[in-house]
This record gives sequence, structure tokens and C-alpha cells, in this order.
Amino acid sequence: MARIDKSGGVCFMSLGLKRGVVQLEPHDKQWDEIAVQTIKILKAILGDDVIDIQHIGSTAIPAIKAKPIIDIVVGVTDFDRIISYNEQLRKESFIEVQMWNINFFM
Repeated sequence: MARIDKSGGVCFMSLGLKRGVVQLEPHDKQWDEIAVQTIKILKAILGDDVIDIQHIGSTAIPAIKAKPIIDIVVGVTDFDRIISYNEQLRKESFIEVQMWNINFFM
């Protein structure tokens, strides 16, 4: 499970599921803390090129069970400008995945 370390940084551990596994868990308030810290990191990297960043999906809803996968959506001013941040995102341990000829970071 991911957690926040004592310095306020995000420690990514075994958050998520193996391919093909569907497992719902009771809401964990650490999901909110991890999302907040991740959003801070993204805002620090992307700066003024961000319009908004939100924690979305089932882990953002306290009253329901959820798959332990935190979804965050980032609205940007110009998608082409965001590509210039790829190296910084990699350095912060975001994993790059390409789908539909678009790079996504997890």
C-alpha cells in the first residue's frame, strides 16, 4: 500500500492490482493523502501550464469500496507544452505509458 512518509513525500509501494485482478477494498483515507501529495508534486512540476488537477474515480469517494488505484486527471493549457515535462515526471517516479499515440504518466 502506498503511504505518506514523515517528510511529507509520497512513498509508492504496492498500490494497484495485477493485470486481470478485480478487488474492491473499503475506503482508505490514505488514498486521499496520497492524492493530495501527488497533486502537489504535479503542480510543482507543471506550474502555470496546469489549469486544474483533480483526484477522480472510486478512491475519491469515501462512502464506497474501490479498487486500490488512485486516478488523477490533469487539465493543461497546451498538451504539446506538457511533453517538455516528461523527464521531470520520470525523475519523480511517474511511469510513462503510451496508448493511442499519447504518452500517459502513472
